[in-house]
Amino acid sequence: MSSDNLTITERLTNVAARANVLCDTVQQQIGNINSTLGSKIAEVDTKVNHSQEQLDTNFNNLKNGLVETINGVDVFKEGVTKRFSVKARLNVGANGSNAPADIDPYYVNLIEFDADHDGADGNFGGGDRFKCDFFMEHRGSVGIFDHIIINGSSSLDRVSAYIEVKKVFKDNVVKLYISEPGSDPREISITKADEGKTLDVFFRQANRNLGAGRARVTLKIEKKDFTEMHRDFLAQCEYSSIYGRPCVYRVTQTPPSWDQ
Repeated sequence: MSSDNLTITERLTNVAARANVLCDTVQQQIGNINSTLGSKIAEVDTKVNHSQEQLDTNFNNLKNGLVETINGVDVFKEGVTKRFSVKARLNVGANGSNAPADIDPYYVNLIEFDADHDGADGNFGGGDRFKCDFFMEHRGSVGIFDHIIINGSSSLDRVSAYIEVKKVFKDNVVKLYISEPGSDPREISITKADEGKTLDVFFRQANRNLGAGRARVTLKIEKKDFTEMHRDFLAQCEYSSIYGRPCVYRVTQTPPSWDQ
């Protein structure tokens, strides 16, 4: 039937029907677009997540190749050389304004070499060297500095060093503390008279129980002689021996022993 013969109501009904069909078609196309878009978004998300995982993996592999955490300390690797830093505050001594009853000294364990490590076979290294730069001060005060640099070798069953004494604030506050098999612990005081000199020191001598246990570089800090509220120190160390490492107990008031 010709549309010319349709009433206005019939014509409007037909228009509405065609509009509904068109809306359904548009809605269907929108659904198709949303479905395709959702699929693409999920695909992109998957690729992004995968790329992020690969990036994280590559970063962690790179980091693990450059940084290793040993005894709670980040050790940075550069070729065969490994470096780390330790800093701490040493509290007031007997002469301070709030003097405590506790005047036991501090033992600052800078670095150790483990001859009992798997594969060490009683050795502390093979033609290896190490260095520790120790600087102690009080609130940045001019002149209240103690600064020594320990340059050493860890090879076979021996660990030795020459120590550059840069600055000493007060005699006998900083001492070297050495524990070896077969003898009582030794102490070597560092005094103002040593400034500008080098001191030759064995931290483990030859033929001492075939190099068993640990050779440890330790400073004994006499807390009783502090005349300030506290001291702060920073130690920067490096080493090449695969049997070297930061110490577990870096600041303690218990004397360290070669067999612990």
